[in-house]
Amino acid sequence: MNRDRLVEQAETALARLAEDRRDQVARGSLHEALADLERLLDGEPELKRRLVDDARREHLSTAEPPLVPIRTERLLLRRREPGDTADLHAIYSRDDVATYLLHEALTLAELEERWARQASSGDEDAIGFVVELDGRVVGQVALIFHGPLQGELAWTIHPDVGGRGIATEAARALLKVGFGHYGLHRVKAELDPRNTASMRLCERLGMRRESHRLSDFWSKGEWTDTYEYAVLASEWAAREH
Repeated sequence: MNRDRLVEQAETALARLAEDRRDQVARGSLHEALADLERLLDGEPELKRRLVDDARREHLSTAEPPLVPIRTERLLLRRREPGDTADLHAIYSRDDVATYLLHEALTLAELEERWARQASSGDEDAIGFVVELDGRVVGQVALIFHGPLQGELAWTIHPDVGGRGIATEAARALLKVGFGHYGLHRVKAELDPRNTASMRLCERLGMRRESHRLSDFWSKGEWTDTYEYAVLASEWAAREH
């Protein structure tokens, strides 16, 4: 890669970001330039500090977690607490909930083991919340980061509150966090095409179906298809305002 061209690309992107921190074209251009500049500027520590280290920290690093709890019209989104175990096990132990998840229905021990693995891994590539309705935990939502500019939305909601827009309300709140707090450029969701409830949820959120991957994922003894839905920050802003 041409060192001078990439330096100019990074400088131009930073100038644009100085005027508008949410300029998604500039952030994408900066991200591309930094991938090679980190190596090409090894012998130029001051320039590397400004164009790579400082630029990445200022414009491409994952922001601090949002303030919690997050309140919507009916819901409270907050961090999981020890007292939530019974409510969450009541969800993940159900066969109908596990149908389109990547695992079977979980025993209490299996659920706690998963949480212990997550806690020990120190994973910073996702942020998740329990969903509380009228004092009862009825599900979870998560935002998985794919680099500094893109994310993936995931949700699991108790069937007993299905049909009331709970999942949509919780997912919309998390999309607001993704675009508003983290400044993501694009958020996607992947699902089994047989999961019609999740398809409708994506469509209510204004996400478009971008692909149908045939027989691309082995799950529970069979090859399954995948739908990918997505929405851009610009589309979300236009829809919400």
